[in-house]
Amino acid sequence: MAETFSTRGLKALFNYPFRHAGWERKLLILVLLCGAGIFIPILPWLPAAGYMAEIMRRAASGEDEPDLPEWDDWGALFVDGLRLGGAGLVGYLPLILVIGCGFSTYFGSIFATIASTDSYSSDFPPFMALGMLVFFTTMCCGMALGLATAIPLPAALTHVTVTRSFAAIFRVGEWWKIFRANVGGFVIGAAMIWAISFALQFVTNLLVSTLVLCIVAFIAPLVIT
Repeated sequence: MAETFSTRGLKALFNYPFRHAGWERKLLILVLLCGAGIFIPILPWLPAAGYMAEIMRRAASGEDEPDLPEWDDWGALFVDGLRLGGAGLVGYLPLILVIGCGFSTYFGSIFATIASTDSYSSDFPPFMALGMLVFFTTMCCGMALGLATAIPLPAALTHVTVTRSFAAIFRVGEWWKIFRANVGGFVIGAAMIWAISFALQFVTNLLVSTLVLCIVAFIAPLVIT
């Protein structure tokens, strides 16, 4: 029988990072890695993603209450992070291709317009019209595709993490059963993430607009993420 979503346990999911001793140090390391990833491409994000993967694996096992693991096996964290990141890239590859097609066509139309005319005229250049049409079409398709991807993808990524197999992302039949067992839960989970992201973006914009709180605007997203 398929499970139905319940709000039971949501409080525990929100406060579990702060229940055990040493959580400050564990989260600080995670924040520092996420922050370092802004200046050093990819490398610091791999152990951070691996740390998330370990949390996912513990939560999926259902044996114990979720908690923050120790930072004691950096090699495993790098491998888990690489596996999780690669699987996420595969999951979002169709979206990346669609968005990439839109941007490449748009900028290509600009270069084509410049190359085909000596000066701008009052007539709207046909290359620009085509480029903008393709761009807006791909953006609309990208929004729909992003929505369709973001909801079931956590089931796929969790399956990859639990099985410790990158190839599990391609075994759609296995993780699709997990998704179908609690579709409502995945939908509400995605909605919660989007709501928090929009709220965070709003607060960050407010902080950036003030001179004194600009540094807070940089740190807060790392902590909340």
